[in-house]
Amino acid sequence: MFVSKVRMVGYICLSWFRIITVVWTAPDDVTFPPPVRSGGMGIFSGLQARRDIESFEPRLLHWEVLGNILWAACGLNRPDDATARTVPMLTLPFPVTIYLLAEDGVWQYDALGHRLTGVRNGDFRAFATASAGHDGSISAYVKVISDGTPEHTGAPVVLLLIADQRSSLGGDVIYQQTAQLDSRVKAALHAGHMAQNIQLAGSAEGIGVRAQYPPVSSEALIRALEMPSEADILLVLQLGYPAAR
Repeated sequence: MFVSKVRMVGYICLSWFRIITVVWTAPDDVTFPPPVRSGGMGIFSGLQARRDIESFEPRLLHWEVLGNILWAACGLNRPDDATARTVPMLTLPFPVTIYLLAEDGVWQYDALGHRLTGVRNGDFRAFATASAGHDGSISAYVKVISDGTPEHTGAPVVLLLIADQRSSLGGDVIYQQTAQLDSRVKAALHAGHMAQNIQLAGSAEGIGVRAQYPPVSSEALIRALEMPSEADILLVLQLGYPAAR
């Protein structure tokens, strides 16, 4: 549990959930120890072990394990070069940000400092994992309890891969729309590389990963977490120890 440091009041309005008034506090930042850079499971063993996880144990993940997985996603692998990442960089600046959601708060991953910056206290995982399936059904990882609020029933940790679609380019509307589409394609390619690394690092750490579509209320979640209005949730990843089959 982390000590709260900033207090503010916010409002959530998430489509099929009622409006909730919440007193928010920002959790303390977390600095990870140096990541594991050698040893561990071989790449082909990791590929063989990779699978989609349907259910998770409730036990928490150690911060050191989370740090290793986040570093694998997009961390620096040559500390003397700020552009040297564990994934290819197709554009500058790096176009995808990772938000980590847990039971007691929300953090943003700072790859350059290998640390988490506190964003909000509170459990937003149910809002993030409420994605629609191919048949339009709502995710099985969320249930609505008696007072109308959602409850997360999935993994202890949820990662959001976020693209910032803001553009500083000039030109007319058509040019701006074209630039934004190109930006989203590049961000999606980065997110794909990151998700694959997260899956492989999870395999090496014995952590299960479940990839999902963006939530049904992406825009409301973006507002609730005070992300830029141009933020675009590309992918949701649940992380946890797989439940016994």
